[in-house]
Amino acid sequence: GNVIIGDRVEIGSLNTVCRATLGNTVIEDDVKTDDHVHIAHNCHLRRGALLTACVELSGGVDVGEYAWIGPNSSVIQKVKIGNRAFVGIGANVTKPVPDDAVVAGNPAKVLRFNK
Repeated sequence: GNVIIGDRVEIGSLNTVCRATLGNTVIEDDVKTDDHVHIAHNCHLRRGALLTACVELSGGVDVGEYAWIGPNSSVIQKVKIGNRAFVGIGANVTKPVPDDAVVAGNPAKVLRFNK
């Protein structure tokens, strides 16, 4: 497997970006990660996604365009975070997050949708 990193990507200190086991781990253009972020194998971070401090993505997570994942959040394997979604601080995401949704809690639940 490979890691593919796009243009204008900013990766914070003490990050882990794991090589894919099959296929690719992909970080598209304009993605930013804060410090202490873990991106497991086969993840796909789409354009403009923002991962804040201590986010943990398990294998095969798909983060949508311009999604924001709050500090100390965890996302279980193979979950999709929708475009422009907002994951609150410390959330434990165990199910897919729809586009434009705001989620928080353990387990994370939809609180509202942004317009």
